[in-house]
Amino acid sequence: GREMDAVLPPSGPWLPRAMQGLTIESIACYGNALYFTTHKKIYKAISPTPGTIEIVYVRDLLPVELQQVARLFSQERDGVEYVYRACDDPIRDGIPITVNDG
Repeated sequence: GREMDAVLPPSGPWLPRAMQGLTIESIACYGNALYFTTHKKIYKAISPTPGTIEIVYVRDLLPVELQQVARLFSQERDGVEYVYRACDDPIRDGIPITVNDG
């Protein structure tokens, strides 16, 4: 990643109108992007040019998706549990895991 300094005004054109007043529910950094969720949607904040921040819609959360610790997501498909990050494709990039109770 790279280090940058930027200050966001409390409101303005940098924030999509549909997002103004919403609460960020979870946040995580992957690579040079900051991913966050609000109202069952995933967005990312990127810096396309020095000193600027752009908010980009990524996707809706899936109805079967669960948010886990460390900002991971999971879902069960065909009896197998898969985990992935907000920046990953939930179908293509999911990693199968074994969950043991106890």
